[in-house]
Amino acid sequence: MPALTSEEFWQYSLSIYPKCQQLLLALQDRFGLNVNCMLMCGYMARQGLSLSLPVADHWRLSLSSIEKHVCSWRFQRRKLKRDQSASYAWWLKQELILERQQQRILVIESQRSAASDIEQACAKLALSNLRVYLQSHRPYLSCDTLISELSQLSERL
Repeated sequence: MPALTSEEFWQYSLSIYPKCQQLLLALQDRFGLNVNCMLMCGYMARQGLSLSLPVADHWRLSLSSIEKHVCSWRFQRRKLKRDQSASYAWWLKQELILERQQQRILVIESQRSAASDIEQACAKLALSNLRVYLQSHRPYLSCDTLISELSQLSERL
């Protein structure tokens, strides 16, 4: 599995965001979607990884508290005129710091989930391999009689 890193995700976001900024912001404003989550979907795809519904749900829960802060900062920044004043620049910088924190959370949660998915996949594959071995070694013995024992063993392999 390719390693997901916060720095690579940040660099990916910096390179992609300008190309799709208007669309990302429109989706954020109209539907309440999280720009970082949408960018993470693209970053994961570039890494050859897919997103499962439980992981997406976990993202939402993990980001819920920081999302409130980001939205508050964004609201305050948007109230200022985009006159490139020092005040506007300061608010934007603070918002980007929060955005980067969100990205770190997404990477950490995605890594945890990927590790768990790999463990589950390995356990399933080990169980399948054990069944094939058992059929080869004792073709007359029903695999079902040893399912519980094989399952326990496969989880430890």
